[in-house]
Amino acid sequence: MQRVQYLIEKLSELSKSQRTLTAIDIDLMLDYTRVMYADLLEERKKAGFQNIQPEETKVTNEQDTLQQPKANAPEPKSTTIYNDLRTVIGINDKYLFISELFSGDKTAYEEAIKQLSQITSEEEALTWVKKELDATLNWDSNDETVKSFYNLVSSSFS
Repeated sequence: MQRVQYLIEKLSELSKSQRTLTAIDIDLMLDYTRVMYADLLEERKKAGFQNIQPEETKVTNEQDTLQQPKANAPEPKSTTIYNDLRTVIGINDKYLFISELFSGDKTAYEEAIKQLSQITSEEEALTWVKKELDATLNWDSNDETVKSFYNLVSSSFS
């Protein structure tokens, strides 16, 4: 529970900041919230509530808002890689990718993620990354950050 208290303090500090919140601040707050949620679920299990399932929520669109699922609503048959990648890529990895793979160009990174959202197969996504990103940005295929990006793209299809 110490980490939960720490995260609450961090969220409070960011929300009470006198300056205007940036996208980085908001992403950081979202990551803190995700970690805190996972920690609270673990605490719930330790307290003996294993048989009670938490209400499911899902992240929708690019706004990262939580919505309750509608009863008897059919699930969409295809999910976009964009949402999957956004949830798979943590804030530290995101800024590592932007700085090392996209030379600090956040717009290029966001555009690449957006383009990947249009792709429906892992093979096609990896081919697109190799052709459009790897080749044009001169990525070193032996670099750990490049390998990590490829792995995250692959994992978003599983």
